[in-house]
Order: sequence, then C-alpha cells, then structure tokens
Amino acid sequence: MRSVVRVVAVAVLLLCVAAAILAFAHSFANLEEGRRCAVSLAQSQWPKWLGCAMAAHESLAAGLLGGVGILIAALVGYEAIQRQIARDRGELQHQLDALRRRDQDLVAERAREHAQEQSRREQDAKLTAVMLISNAIHISAVTLRWLRQADSAKGSALTRAMQQVHFGVRQLQGVLDQRSLMEVAAQLSAADRSHYVAIATNLSAFVNLTLYPPPGTQWDLLNATQREHLQKLRPSLEALDPDLAAVFDRDSDLVEAAA
Repeated sequence: MRSVVRVVAVAVLLLCVAAAILAFAHSFANLEEGRRCAVSLAQSQWPKWLGCAMAAHESLAAGLLGGVGILIAALVGYEAIQRQIARDRGELQHQLDALRRRDQDLVAERAREHAQEQSRREQDAKLTAVMLISNAIHISAVTLRWLRQADSAKGSALTRAMQQVHFGVRQLQGVLDQRSLMEVAAQLSAADRSHYVAIATNLSAFVNLTLYPPPGTQWDLLNATQREHLQKLRPSLEALDPDLAAVFDRDSDLVEAAA
C-alpha cells in the first residue's frame, strides 16, 4: 500500500511539473494572438487552457507526456523490484532462521547424547571403582575392629590383635599397589573422584603410619592415630556408595569370639 501511494504521489508531481513546463513554454512562445490560449495564465480557463496549450505545442506536450509516462513506468518497475527483493529477503531470512534452529537443535541433541554417554561411562567407572576398593574396605574394617580390641587387650590377646593388624596392613598394601585402583579414578565424576581419592589417601596414610611409625611414638597414641585414619573413611564411603559404608560398619563392629 505504501508503494502505491508513493507511485501516485510521484505521478501527480511529474504531471504538475510537465504542466508547469508547458505553461512556461506557452507563455513565452512567439505565437500569433489567434493561436494564443489566453493573454495570461490568470485569465485562462483551467483545465480548458491545458488542452489548448497541448494543441498549440503538440511536440512539446507529446515529449513531456512521454517522459512522464517513462518515469512513472520506471518507478512502478522499481517498486515491483523492491517488493520482490523484500519478498526474497524475507524468504531467505526464513530459510536461514530454519537452518539456524536446526543447527541449534542438532547441537543440543549432540550435547544431550554426550552428557548421557558421559553419565553412563561415569556410572560404569563407579561400579568398577566400588568393586576394586570393596576388598580394601573389608580389610580396613576388620583391621579397625582389631585395633579397637588391641586398645584394651593385654598379654597374648594384645599380641594376637597386633598380628592381625599387621596382617591386614600387608593385605591393604597389596591392594593399594594395584595400578587399576587409581586408573579408574580418572573416569569418575568430579564428586565421586574426590570421595574415592579421599578413601585411597586415608588408606595409604594408615598403611604408611603402621609400617613406618615415627620413632619414639607411644603405643596408645599410635593406636589412636591409626583408628582415626580408618574412621575418616566413613563419610567418604557414605558419599561414594552407601552399601559400601554399610559393609564397613558391619565388619568393623563385629565382636570377635574369644579363642
């Protein structure tokens, strides 16, 4: 609608310009008084004067009308081209938007698939990690139980308890020396990895403290420190795998029958 109004306005303007040129030419043309349409434009009868002037200047009127027609036709063609360009631009923009939305959907879908695959790998790694460390947790729980008994034992009972503690420590050392125990940590999620590493760190600290105690350390202080390292396993076990924490609780609280 806007383009139609623009074409009509320009056409009217061009016709007015053509009429003004024709009036100027007729006013200053060297014509006989009988062929002149009016003495002055003010005395002319509009629009009869325009027809008279066109008859008196046929060539000029034809040229002006032809020029106005060409200009109007050019303007109409220009407006049509602009509408077509706008239509094509709109269609192209629509296609680009559709492609952009499709690309975004593909990226989102790939991100979801990657997240699902990552979650699956982390769950598999967690199952593997729990399986690998479960034996160490059982050994540490039993060792903690023997440490508790050694704290109040005397004589042969103390000797037996300490033998069981050192036996458990040797077993723990063998488990912790396995490369696969730490290799699986890299495949865990960030949260599970932090708990898993905390468990392995406390177990290693306990083993090193038992095998290489500081010189001059009193027995009761050493026993308390050993038990503290093993008891620190409980929060990390609960966060990593509640079932593994339940195994630790069960095995560390068993009451050994008197021999």
